[in-house]
Amino acid sequence: MSALSLKRLILNMTNNTEPPLPTHKELLILTVLWQLGPTTVRAVHEHLKQRHQTTTYTTTLKMMQVMLDKGLLVKNTEPVAHIYTTKLSQETTQIKLTRDLIDRGFSGRLEDLQELLEKIKKSSGK
Repeated sequence: MSALSLKRLILNMTNNTEPPLPTHKELLILTVLWQLGPTTVRAVHEHLKQRHQTTTYTTTLKMMQVMLDKGLLVKNTEPVAHIYTTKLSQETTQIKLTRDLIDRGFSGRLEDLQELLEKIKKSSGK
């Protein structure tokens, strides 16, 4: 890890109370939790398994534990069943992802994204 990367990581850990952007696989888990509401790892795993989007229960469990550490999920404190829920709403996460896309893919220019969306809309016939 470069010195610059380490510095960014430390700054993010100390100055940023918001969770990071989710990865593609984390977004799959968040989507299930937004659909089901607060639920267990088992329920998330079964839902993903029905869609052929997961491997094993332990993989789902580990991913959700990592997401908890990253601040993407919240877990209840009751000892019987570990119930997970999302920290941020679906809309808040979508806004963060869109802002990141605009910043990284369009140099911060919302107009460029809007123009591209119009082109896509016209080319798809919708």
